[in-house]
Amino acid sequence: MTTSTASPSGTYSPFWALWVVFATLSALQATYLVNDFSERSQVMASKRDVDKLMPEVEKINRATESMGKGLLDLANAGSGEAKKIAAEMQIKVNTPVTVPRPK
Repeated sequence: MTTSTASPSGTYSPFWALWVVFATLSALQATYLVNDFSERSQVMASKRDVDKLMPEVEKINRATESMGKGLLDLANAGSGEAKKIAAEMQIKVNTPVTVPRPK
C-alpha cells in the first residue's frame, strides 16, 4: 500500500489576496490624487480669469451705485418719476456698517 502525500502545487498564502487588494486600492488612490491636482489647476485658472474681470466688475458696480444715488437724490428733490422708479425697483440707501472698536 503506497500512500503518496504529494502537496498540492497551487497552494498560495492568504497574504497574496491582501496584496492584490492593497495594490488595487493604491492605484485607485493615485488616480484620485491626479484628478485632485488637475481640478486644483482648473480652479486656479478660473480664479485668474475672475481676477482679470474684477476691475471691470468694480467699475460697473460703482456706476450702478452712482446712478442709484442720483436717482434717490432726484426722488428726494421731488421728482415724481424718480420716486416711482425708486419704489418700483426697491432702491434704498443702506446704512453703513459700523465696526466696533477693539477693547
